[in-house]
Amino acid sequence: MDGRSARLLEFLQRYAGTSAHLLLKNQLQKAAIQDVNDASDIELMNLTESIVRDILRPILSRGRLRLARSELMGVLGLKPAYAGIPQEIDGVRVLPEKILEMTEDHYNSATEFVLKQEMNRYNIPDLMETDSPTRIRLIEAFVDYHFGPTGKAIIDRRIEELRLKDIENAPQYNKLMLMEFILQDMLLFYIKPLKGKLLRSELVSLIGVDLELAQGPVPEQERAQRQVQTARENLTIRRSNAKRNEVVDLLVFLAKREFSRNGILDVKNVPLNVRVRILAAVMVMMFGNMTKYVLSRLETKDERMLSKFLVLYVKNYLKQFMLAEDAEKVKEHMRSLFQLPE
Repeated sequence: MDGRSARLLEFLQRYAGTSAHLLLKNQLQKAAIQDVNDASDIELMNLTESIVRDILRPILSRGRLRLARSELMGVLGLKPAYAGIPQEIDGVRVLPEKILEMTEDHYNSATEFVLKQEMNRYNIPDLMETDSPTRIRLIEAFVDYHFGPTGKAIIDRRIEELRLKDIENAPQYNKLMLMEFILQDMLLFYIKPLKGKLLRSELVSLIGVDLELAQGPVPEQERAQRQVQTARENLTIRRSNAKRNEVVDLLVFLAKREFSRNGILDVKNVPLNVRVRILAAVMVMMFGNMTKYVLSRLETKDERMLSKFLVLYVKNYLKQFMLAEDAEKVKEHMRSLFQLPE
């Protein structure tokens, strides 16, 4: 063993002793990881949650468990805010400790609302009887509500790539791929990976994925997860640039519209708290109701801390579906547009 694998084994030996080898082997099989050194962040987060639940929680106190989990994430090379939502800024907590559980509950309850609303709009008594054009509109409405026009643009592109316009008659594997893109590009930013996988029943129905395929683990599901991870990790520069330009265009349009509505001619002359408030409003318009919910739970009113949080939040979100350097460029464009401090 070398690198990450060796560090992980050493970590487990401190808690599990001589059984660490066997426990690690079992955990890797459960997480469908062949080599820890080559695993993606999503796979490593799954592994982390599994080790914490199965091995550490039964033997550690709550306080020690938090420390051990943080150490484990360090061993695996994962940053605390890797999945997206920054919970601390400059060492100070800015969101509730249970923000991921809270976003999970919000997503669950809001999903029921938006689906009922959209089904009533199209007078649909049963999703199973829905034709392809209407089903596509329902998927778009679902994504638009939760993840905003940015998410909708991503999913529309995925639908084109996977040739899912006639989604009723499309191959089941392509539908499974679309579901995985929604999960991995969007939902897992707000919700722990293991929880996200439990909250996909509405997606299964919306997209029309065969229930047996969706329940897994089956080879097709594992292959779809790996292919989506590979696609996300290997974004071409051309495609990432296009996404960056789309996001920047939307950001500039919404920001200028909000500046106009607030009578702002020169943003430099506007107090920081006003700039932060307008930026938060623009982010909600871009990224949807999941972002709106997170921002509503902020526990600090310090403008500088809030501006740092918003900038990092946008960067982390965009890194889910574009190259890190492009996400960084959008972040800097936003900082310049709103004249935010470093």
